[in-house]
Amino acid sequence: MKFARDFFEDEVRNGYYVPGIMKRCWAASLEILLELDRICKKYDIPYYIDYGTLLGAKRNGG
Repeated sequence: MKFARDFFEDEVRNGYYVPGIMKRCWAASLEILLELDRICKKYDIPYYIDYGTLLGAKRNGG
């Protein structure tokens, strides 16, 4: 997954301060989700995302 260079900079998002380290954690979590998705598709394993941070990250694009 490719992220814009400025994605990892500190920012205020929806009134909340988001440090770059948190964004790096989000990026790592998304990479893990993509790998899980790849493996599940390869072996025809159904799965779903119910709730939580990764669902929001995927739905909202990071």
